[in-house]
Amino acid sequence: MKRSVSTLVVVLGAASLLAACGSGDSATATQVPTSYLVSQAPSPTPSPSSTTSTAIPTLAAVSASAPRDWLPLASSFMVEARWAPDSQHVAVWRISEGLRDSPPSEWQIFDRAGKQVGSVTATGFAWSGPDTFVVGRSGSDGTTHESIVHLGSTTETPTAYVPIAMEPDKPCIASDSNGSYTVWLGGKESPGEDGHAMACSADGSEIAVIKLADGEGISGSLEVVSASTGSILWDLRQVELSVTSPVAFSSDGSHLLAGESLVDLSSGSVVTVPIASVESGAWLPDGRVGVIAVDDDHVRAFDVAGKESAIDLPSGRYISVSPAGAVALIDDLAGTLQIASSGAKRTIVFDCAPRPFLYWSPDGGAVVVACGAQTGMSEQAVLIAVP
Repeated sequence: MKRSVSTLVVVLGAASLLAACGSGDSATATQVPTSYLVSQAPSPTPSPSSTTSTAIPTLAAVSASAPRDWLPLASSFMVEARWAPDSQHVAVWRISEGLRDSPPSEWQIFDRAGKQVGSVTATGFAWSGPDTFVVGRSGSDGTTHESIVHLGSTTETPTAYVPIAMEPDKPCIASDSNGSYTVWLGGKESPGEDGHAMACSADGSEIAVIKLADGEGISGSLEVVSASTGSILWDLRQVELSVTSPVAFSSDGSHLLAGESLVDLSSGSVVTVPIASVESGAWLPDGRVGVIAVDDDHVRAFDVAGKESAIDLPSGRYISVSPAGAVALIDDLAGTLQIASSGAKRTIVFDCAPRPFLYWSPDGGAVVVACGAQTGMSEQAVLIAVP
């Protein structure tokens, strides 16, 4: 369930770091399903001394079971999202096909209700506070320059280099690129180490790494590394996995899911769940791990000793758990997202294929889903309120 990025730079700690806000030009939503209604507020009548103002369209669902908003993005090859630390705003990155590695990228900023409040063109973006962010831009000499911006302002204040958060689920990694990773320590980046950094513990102290063994750089054995020293805490050569395997620390950092293996990080012992190939997995709110096998759509739950027990969850091909404990099941083939929270279940049906990449707000009360065309690679961003 991980989307690869050619270069990932992530900060020590869970807070995101960078973004900038502009005037928020209106964008027209495309491929809106017929079950949605586009409701656009009328533009105000200009006074003789003013210029015409065009209202930003907001997209409101007409069904209680539908997503709250289709964010008004032009159709994009790829979208990703990053939430402000107070969960009140989200920045969505959109990039056209063929331009993923070519700066600059466009970031559009939305409030919790799905209304666009700003936009910025930059090579790097991350939140530094509830209403501040940093933007990074590459100069003609190849250097990167960063500036701090306040939400609602176009004034940019230059700042010293800060690492740009690219994947919130890996808060202790400085970078992970082309078969090597580095760690951000004491304001400096460590020397590169061979392998792929797959996940960090919640406190940012440990990193799960694939130590590459094949010539293609996509599979190998598992290591658990100290983020502060770079030393190997566990060399688990018996745990083989690939860069597409689900890897996740439990919330208390005591155990690790790595493909079909459950690792006890206090003893280094490993148990294997009786599934030939795990497609998706996540730690459930009750401390068990929920996994889905390839070519299956049912969640199977195991305790840390590998014992299976019954679980009442909707079906889906990919599983994700919010910071507040809501469990989401995505079926990209059926075009559905099902959310189970506090005993309530909600099914959302799309006229596109929801991608297996969910971007939860820090408070768990909202999520952005990338939803792609049934054919081709075009994506839209959808904002959903979690019950």
